[in-house]
Amino acid sequence: TLPADVATAAAAYSLRKVKASYSGDAVRVRRVTDDAEVNVAFDSDNKVSTSSLISVVSGTVIGTTLGDFLSQYHSGEALTVHTWYDQAGSNNAVQETDANQPTIALSGVLLADGLLFDDSNDFLQSSSQVLTGTTNNSIYCVVKTLADNGYIAGSAGTGVGMSIYAGSTKFILSNNNSAGTTTQDTIPMVNNQTVLVSANFDDGTTDSLHFNSNANGYANGSSSYSITAGTKFTIGARDGSTAEAVMYKGSIQEVIAYDSFQGANRFKIESNINNYYG
Repeated sequence: TLPADVATAAAAYSLRKVKASYSGDAVRVRRVTDDAEVNVAFDSDNKVSTSSLISVVSGTVIGTTLGDFLSQYHSGEALTVHTWYDQAGSNNAVQETDANQPTIALSGVLLADGLLFDDSNDFLQSSSQVLTGTTNNSIYCVVKTLADNGYIAGSAGTGVGMSIYAGSTKFILSNNNSAGTTTQDTIPMVNNQTVLVSANFDDGTTDSLHFNSNANGYANGSSSYSITAGTKFTIGARDGSTAEAVMYKGSIQEVIAYDSFQGANRFKIESNINNYYG
């Protein structure tokens, strides 16, 4: 069962299909050479590849596939992501500013590890609130970190999120308030290795952060949290801020958020993710 079908997801962003009934595009990308933009569909294997069909958003586009789009002018094209479409609803993660868009292709080749965030100014953000519950939430991410600082994904403002705390080489599950305090859980971080990290919140008192489906998790938090009304969901930064201390450096292939506690379904969700990514 795909992750967004195990339970109702509040938002689901991935370069593969994670909800069986989803029929929309995966991403909207911009070609750096000429700023032409296309929507990219999933291919016959339900993932983004050079054989994915494209539809023109703007600019001059020759061909029908992402591979055609990459090679239209020369073999060294770079592509950035304008929109990461939400497979679970309408909470698309968007970046209108070209310079702040994460990269999905370099030198004419799709990046193997997903969207690359540069820890300088790259982030994507929903236009509306994703996580609304103040006590029960879960977030699952497939990431490859390159530096020991930054904020991966979560609800902007006072809410829930996962970050990598500068200098501590730890994944951190925090209440993500404006000061970035109230650390609730930490686990060792491994740079340059693709990992699955999941954060599960139950009633604001039981919190667990899991690394590659660790059977027991790391539950040691008792701090409550709340999500401010109207806050947006951010990928690659905290609150959409471009302050270096909160920018994520690394790649992200998948982010799935639930506005409910998914501790009981964690094995099903993580099994599907781990089986797919190995």
